[in-house]
Amino acid sequence: MTKFYKIFFAALLIILVQTVGVKANGLSKPGNLWINFATDAGNKNRQTPELKMSTSTTPGSKTTIVNYKIFGCRNIPILYNHFEYNQLEVGDCGFTSDAGNPKLPVRTIFLEFPDNHDYNVKLIGTKTSKIENIFLLPTQPAPPESGDSIFTINQQIYRDNAYYPAGRILSVKVVKLRERRLLEIRLTPVRFHPLQREVDFAHEIDLMVTFMDVGTEQ
Repeated sequence: MTKFYKIFFAALLIILVQTVGVKANGLSKPGNLWINFATDAGNKNRQTPELKMSTSTTPGSKTTIVNYKIFGCRNIPILYNHFEYNQLEVGDCGFTSDAGNPKLPVRTIFLEFPDNHDYNVKLIGTKTSKIENIFLLPTQPAPPESGDSIFTINQQIYRDNAYYPAGRILSVKVVKLRERRLLEIRLTPVRFHPLQREVDFAHEIDLMVTFMDVGTEQ
């Protein structure tokens, strides 16, 4: 009988520890939830998104179609001062870094940029799903070397009756990487509506990127 009670209380302790979660710097992560976007059983729990590109060339220009498909994301509840926020994580995405703004997953794509060419990037299609009861955590600045961290939130965005950001393409710019000239495209699948506590999630994004000889009409 004594052995039974020892096993019972040990199991109960494990359950309580898992329920309470791990706390660090005032934040606690009580668990996470997988949100599935896949339409077929084979990709139901696939955590790594799929990126495909196809390129065609015509006189004076080169066009690349980019297809980015996300099969699911992880919703991590985060408690801060007794208020529950959410963080959405996508397998191959980093995060935006603007302190106080909603923390968004971001995917960066690089394409070779030919010399003497201009470029045009166009969003040509998305497949989206609405996720309700989501309140995204604002990005926090790096902790100070001394003293306590101050919770940072952009009240203008969090009180605005609109989706943030307005579009899926966060930025496009030309960069150099090890002597290579590249076009850097930063995308986010997430648009967040703070007042409705809702996310408009693009689980499939199609882009058309065209490189044109300088002087060729777009």
